[in-house]
Amino acid sequence: MRVFGTLGNPNFVAAFLAGALPVSVVLRRWLSRRALVALAIALPTAALLATGSRAGLLAATSLLIWLGIVRRFRGWRPIIAGVLVLLGLLPLMPARALAPTLSGRLYIWRVTSSHLLERPLFGYGPGAFEAKFIEWETAYWREGRGSADQRQFAGLQAHAHNDYLEVLVDRGWVGLLSLLVLIASFLVFAFQQTTRSPTGLMAAGSAGLVALATVAFVDFPLHRPTELCLFWTLIAVVYLEAEQRTSAAGS
Repeated sequence: MRVFGTLGNPNFVAAFLAGALPVSVVLRRWLSRRALVALAIALPTAALLATGSRAGLLAATSLLIWLGIVRRFRGWRPIIAGVLVLLGLLPLMPARALAPTLSGRLYIWRVTSSHLLERPLFGYGPGAFEAKFIEWETAYWREGRGSADQRQFAGLQAHAHNDYLEVLVDRGWVGLLSLLVLIASFLVFAFQQTTRSPTGLMAAGSAGLVALATVAFVDFPLHRPTELCLFWTLIAVVYLEAEQRTSAAGS
């Protein structure tokens, strides 16, 4: 934890850095010296690697792929090279072994998934996951569905380590579809705007959101205030940039 100081869990730090990293690339619009731009990119990249978070690397991989899509894979070789390097680093990250990490996630999801049809429309209400998981896990072991190798994962879970699954529990299909429509419509808008009028800020903002949405499959960034604030800030940045460009074109 020396690397992370008071910033919290390394996965939390990695999620924030992955979401903010693309925006640092466009600092060249305001920083006149190349050395400062390189430093602004190198420092968060080094910090992301220092966390040892595999989720952070997956997020970085997804944002590179997204940047390739919005650029229509012009200059695709550096993007492909970056993706391959990041994927190659995944098994080398100094984090907990991959197999038990995946097994722990699968255990939480297995206990939760058998109850998803109990209140499918609106769920159990915001913040209900923690209390319901205690109830569901107790029943899971009482009914003899757990195995000996799963015993190490038993215990209190405040979050599902999958934002989409947790939203489904708390707010049902209405809440989950609302979130998915928000993300999908934003990415369609960003793609259309970026391909019509290429702008680094819109591409970077949407790439940051893709990174957070990727981490949300294996963690809970959208249930933490810091990353959630970044999530909405990136959306605002893209829309404000598009509005500014539209106003400038019309004047």
